Amino acid sequence: AAGRAIDLFNEGRRLEAEAAVDQVLASYPYELTALNLKGTLLALRGDIEGALARFRVASTGVPSDVASRFNLAQALERDAARGQVRDKFP
Repeated sequence: AAGRAIDLFNEGRRLEAEAAVDQVLASYPYELTALNLKGTLLALRGDIEGALARFRVASTGVPSDVASRFNLAQALERDAARGQVRDKFP
């Protein structure tokens, strides 16, 4: 279901990829590939909280999925780093 969105993302067409992935998630809110792609798109925009939410749903829904867990770990690491920067430069 998320194949077209992935293709668009791989072509560098992020806005179109996000629109396509949003359509998938509107019908299938727990579709693993779509959740991970949406999280990635949000992270690339700097919306770490939004990315974390998507990656948490994906990794909770399918705990054995390594990609979801890796994406969640990366987003958590980025969020922690942002917090450290905010602490140093309020």
